[in-house]
Amino acid sequence: MKKLIILFFLGIISCTNLDPNFNTNPDFSKKGRYGEFKVDTLYAVEDSLIESSPLNTNNSLKLSVANMDGLKAAFVIRFIHLPADSVSVSNVDFTFTTAHFFGDTSKTSAKILVYKANKLWDLSSIVNQDDDWRTNPPDELITESTISLQDSAINHVNIPISLFDEWRTQADSLNYGLYIKLADTESNLVCEFNSINTADHPKLRYTVATDSVDTVAATNDATIFDYDKTNGTALDSTQLFISSGMPYRTLLKFNFSAIPKDAIYYATDLRIMEDENNPYKNPNKPQLVALRALSSLENEEFNPGTTFGMSQSGSYYKINTPDLLGTRFTQELVNGTFTNEWFMIQYLDEGSDISKLLFKGVNSSQKPMLILKYFTNK
Repeated sequence: MKKLIILFFLGIISCTNLDPNFNTNPDFSKKGRYGEFKVDTLYAVEDSLIESSPLNTNNSLKLSVANMDGLKAAFVIRFIHLPADSVSVSNVDFTFTTAHFFGDTSKTSAKILVYKANKLWDLSSIVNQDDDWRTNPPDELITESTISLQDSAINHVNIPISLFDEWRTQADSLNYGLYIKLADTESNLVCEFNSINTADHPKLRYTVATDSVDTVAATNDATIFDYDKTNGTALDSTQLFISSGMPYRTLLKFNFSAIPKDAIYYATDLRIMEDENNPYKNPNKPQLVALRALSSLENEEFNPGTTFGMSQSGSYYKINTPDLLGTRFTQELVNGTFTNEWFMIQYLDEGSDISKLLFKGVNSSQKPMLILKYFTNK
């Protein structure tokens, strides 16, 4: 289910130095009650990259189309609750709102291709996990259209009356909806749109005989993410990173054998430096990162069963609650409650959009580190 991509090795370095900016609990240091307060820095000895399985993107927070250095995205959308086929209708269009875009910022518009979807899907079908959408995409082109890349721009795509009538006369199970992608001439571009779970959700607008305009909200939507591993360069497996859309995760290993076993661990902070030479970081995505401790990568055993949040602080990402990592992980580790094989870092939201965070690994001069804060009598 997960595939090991790349592994680096480096020796452990440990040092002790007092952190002048760290204010300990006064009760802890009172009359040396718990011994001497110390800070050790433990550097990662190995790092690794793993690819995770495609996620469920049905009715997610965003819809995307993309073509950027091997990263691709298209979306499908269905409208089920249509007017009866006895209602005379004209001028049908698909209306959807641009949320954001990144990539080639000189662009103000982009061309999309709208196809008739060619296979059944609904909420019971996890579209993004069906590789047939990637290997056998729809090929019945309905129309081409130019969309605006401006935030909050409303886009309109004309839909043939014949297709609308076909949807109305078919059973819902035969209404496959639309498949939408960027034109092949578009590159270095990721476009995001509001989904059915947003206020300005996609709609079908149609004019009835009285010249009044009615709308129908979309029933289902889903983004299909893809990556060209043969020719793509965005997700370079020789780098250390996390990504969403096509989810990859970072693994870090530390050698805990040398840390004091008789200490009281007050806090543990994991810090990893961001490599800012990265055009694939989505400026519109909340960069919320999660850390989990793995006792076994093969069996996916997480100990403790806690997800620790990480956030950006200057040029690096750090633990939001170092006190909890110290007491629930480090202290329990030295107590023998569980073992540790890896730390795993990932985006908290891996399925809503395309983004990549690039890190500096153990082969850099700014290695990932654990800062251990504890009390000891030795």
